[in-house]
Amino acid sequence: MNQSKTINVIYNDKEHSVEIENECTYEEFQILVFSVTDVEPTSQRFYFLTKSIEPSPFEKINVLNNQKILLSNLKKFKLPNLIDEGLKNRLEGMYRDMMKYNSDRLQQLALEQVPLEIKKEKDLKRKMLMLLDWFKNEYFSWVNSPECSDMICGTPSTKLIGNDRASFEEQKHQASRIEVYRCDSGHITRFPRYNSVEKLLSTKCGRCGEWANAFTLFSTALGFITRYILDFTDHVWNEVFIDGRWIHIDCCEATYDSPLTYEGGWGKELSYVFAFEFNGIYDVTSRYSIKLPQLKRYLISESDLSNYLNATNHRIRSTLPFNDLCSILHREFLEDNEKQNYHLRTYSNDLTGRISGSSEWRNSRGESGKNNNENNNLNSKQQQQQQQSEIPIISKSIYSLDSISKARESLKLVGNCDITKNGICLTPDENDRVGGFWLKERVDIISNGGFICRFKFLIKTNGADGMAFVIQNDSASSLGIGGCGLGYQGIRNSIAIEFDTYPTKDHCRDPDGNHISIHTRHLEPNSAHHRFSLAHGNPQNNKPMNDGIEHECIIKYSLTDGGNGGTIDVWLDKYQVLYKINANIQQLLKLHENKSCFIGMTASTGGLKQAHIISNFSIGY
Repeated sequence: MNQSKTINVIYNDKEHSVEIENECTYEEFQILVFSVTDVEPTSQRFYFLTKSIEPSPFEKINVLNNQKILLSNLKKFKLPNLIDEGLKNRLEGMYRDMMKYNSDRLQQLALEQVPLEIKKEKDLKRKMLMLLDWFKNEYFSWVNSPECSDMICGTPSTKLIGNDRASFEEQKHQASRIEVYRCDSGHITRFPRYNSVEKLLSTKCGRCGEWANAFTLFSTALGFITRYILDFTDHVWNEVFIDGRWIHIDCCEATYDSPLTYEGGWGKELSYVFAFEFNGIYDVTSRYSIKLPQLKRYLISESDLSNYLNATNHRIRSTLPFNDLCSILHREFLEDNEKQNYHLRTYSNDLTGRISGSSEWRNSRGESGKNNNENNNLNSKQQQQQQQSEIPIISKSIYSLDSISKARESLKLVGNCDITKNGICLTPDENDRVGGFWLKERVDIISNGGFICRFKFLIKTNGADGMAFVIQNDSASSLGIGGCGLGYQGIRNSIAIEFDTYPTKDHCRDPDGNHISIHTRHLEPNSAHHRFSLAHGNPQNNKPMNDGIEHECIIKYSLTDGGNGGTIDVWLDKYQVLYKINANIQQLLKLHENKSCFIGMTASTGGLKQAHIISNFSIGY
């Protein structure tokens, strides 16, 4: 007489008991499972039930009483009849490459370089944000073109002249290709594009490929469940699993959970976006696009791609421990549920073009967004418009500094800032000083269509580092770091117009030592690194700003597009340095409902010194 058994089928985090006879076939078992889970037999895939991916319908079920098995709800898959070998090799090669991040030795090497406060942080979101900030602003450096390798020359300006084969030493570190550059003095510099993540822990530089490669190791070493994301239109980034969701992470941009950035901000025409983790390969294009049906996806039919990925993942997981597989299927269940709402998404107004890389490089790739020509170096037509622009006049005053007593009453001084008979001394002529001031009352910069700020300054002598006009929504006591940070680096929720008088090449990649540049990182701590510059320009005839002579600056912010946009113009000594740079400050800084913010100035010195003095300051519209 046949004896019955109980099989405990786990599906979507629920356990279902299924009674079967000893001679129960696979086909009969599928029908029983359908009766308790509503998963159609053609969509059922089991783990820990049979050894084969596609069991025969008449195969007998050979299990123990009360055995647990896992059920996954997949569309019926078969290996595709035809799959391009190039596509197959690329996907499976990327998957195999993921395994290097599972090395205990490499993870330990990475952890030794991570600051202690990041390692100690318990909140996963906060930990990831701290990692992003440290990795982008302190640890890794972007390379547009390498500095000249000649020890005496060392010029930062080299030009690409071609490519070369990797040497034996470069091959040891998996250099995919070698870019060759020449400086104006004729010295040759090689720039190997290393794939060895261990090598990148020492070079700490590169472009998006090197950045994502190294960041994946750090994220994994810190315990995050991490994916490496490959965009077939030439970009790479990451995803991490936090609080039940896969979160988009782009270390090149220090971006957290903004998956529509590439399509809605950069203006990319996506095609295929794949995610690679230790236990699977996924097509995640739908997370990064709201126009999936219109994308050019011609490499393989959608059904064949789905079949291939399902079969590949089933094979990858066939030997995994039970608990590991439970966790994977649970994450897939949550991801599938989230996908149901993807069609409701729209592009947010604060999506911007790419930040990382030079403006010329971003423009050549078409990743600067819709305003790529306005937000970067100005073309000759705009240069002409600059010289013809009318200098604005304040018709209605909001604040005007006209006496020392008023300065003491109306300004909040921070750091080494002081009030002297000559004006507001942001920093004295001393080394390693940082200071600034804020208007104590918030300023409404929206209701009147923007604002105009006019101030006079004197910087003496020819030292370092510079000063900044800052708009921020942090606090009236905010002060950033000194040196090349100009007193504003580190202030959250801010936008700064810096007057930089020293070329800090190592930490900030400054274009030169006499420029005006607009910097913001939206709600994150601001940075003086040039990768965060919206635009920069130079004084007329490149006249030094720290020449000990008084200069006058005018900054105008104008609302555009019915208040949905904004532009910044900057004049120095009646010469327009920056022309209509797109910057929606209200959106960037998430201003209070009263549309107001703190306005002030900061400055700093470092190993070199100079005094930064504001002799006049007024704001209005």
